[in-house]
Amino acid sequence: FGISVNGVKTDGLVPYADMLNHKIPRETAWCYNDESQGFRITTVRPIGMGEEVFDSYGRKCNHRFFVNYGFALDDNHEDNEAVLTITMDDAEAVTPGSRKRHILEALFMSSVPEREFQVPANFEEKTQRMFGFCRVCSMTENQLLMLADERGAADALEGTGPVDIANEIKALEMIKKAARTALGEFSTGIESDEKLLKGEQYTDINERNCIVMRLGEKKVLQWFVEMSARAQEMLQLSFYSFRSKCMQSMYEDRAFDVYSQTVLEALLRTERFP
Repeated sequence: FGISVNGVKTDGLVPYADMLNHKIPRETAWCYNDESQGFRITTVRPIGMGEEVFDSYGRKCNHRFFVNYGFALDDNHEDNEAVLTITMDDAEAVTPGSRKRHILEALFMSSVPEREFQVPANFEEKTQRMFGFCRVCSMTENQLLMLADERGAADALEGTGPVDIANEIKALEMIKKAARTALGEFSTGIESDEKLLKGEQYTDINERNCIVMRLGEKKVLQWFVEMSARAQEMLQLSFYSFRSKCMQSMYEDRAFDVYSQTVLEALLRTERFP
């Protein structure tokens, strides 16, 4: 537990307290109490006699829950993450020795053609950094040279926002390819894992946790495949057709809605608005 003792931040092992199981939203709050010189847990809601008391381990992806605490959650889609390896060479006209490749290497201050991004199935900060990298890799030589005049730090480059429709389509294609490649590295598919869990075809709880954990990663990767394809399709529409399609599918996938409203709508309004 991360605690503060007499104003000094430290970590503490707390017997019994660490036996509480995980649950979100949290039902308890804890701290070190300087006055009583002890660790104190307080409930944040009424708890009946004989009812189990839970703690919250925080919002984490399943591989962190499994490695650190020995369990995995069946319903953890919002927080699960997967690793996508984005290869610079997958971008248009980026071949070893090409002028565009040299410009990218200078911008990112690295000759390593790959970047790994551990991302959730949403369009928050981690995913935005991955999109930024893909957008820069998908720029034309002239766009890259203009960017080099404005910015230089590799971290800032990964935060690059939408450029134009053509660039976004290329960036989405890079992400879709990376997600498909990662899915192909598993020896089983999503349906196979779901069947194993439904039929309880596992030898012990640890094997079940491994299946749950890898299934969560596959679903994140599949989300990126589907969102990339869906976004590329929507970028082919007129602005009004796009708005109509958004209204029809609103709230079906809130994570995609965020990307659609913050990126796709802005691009289409700029380039396709009458």
